[in-house]
Amino acid sequence: PNDRAFAASRKPLVAEFRFRGNTVFVIGNHFNSKGGDGYVFGQVQPPTFGTETKRILQANVVRQFVEEIHAVDPQAYVVVAGDLNDFAFSAPLRALTGPDNPLVNLAEELLPEGEIYSYIYEGNSQVLDHILVSRPLFERSEPTVRFVHRYAEYLYEERHSDHDPILARFRLE
Repeated sequence: PNDRAFAASRKPLVAEFRFRGNTVFVIGNHFNSKGGDGYVFGQVQPPTFGTETKRILQANVVRQFVEEIHAVDPQAYVVVAGDLNDFAFSAPLRALTGPDNPLVNLAEELLPEGEIYSYIYEGNSQVLDHILVSRPLFERSEPTVRFVHRYAEYLYEERHSDHDPILARFRLE
């Protein structure tokens, strides 16, 4: 989008797919970095999250786009995924998920707490990478999700990322 929320930042990539007669919109994201924020368990408490404002703006733009899709088709299957650079309980994620918002966080809904992490920073397991889906897709597709713990726990030179991939599967009839 040309929205100011994405100025000097990575833009979302949107694709429309058709599977077995079902249309699925996928919105790939890499929200603004947390670089410069305070540490959750650092010396300064409560920590400051100066970069959060931009991620809130980005989340609101993505939410508006999802709402536009649902205005045309309230039963539309939508996936919002990627490195959202924030926690499930954060304001940017709350702008997308929750009872009054259009999306469901697959990991939060389907996985045990100890398995929900994609990144380890200073010894703290965190989840910054998310797959959020529209309620119709969540309710009708028997989704499964898992983190493939391949990179976050292991520090080796050849790794492709410092984040673990997250994998979701859906049954579309």
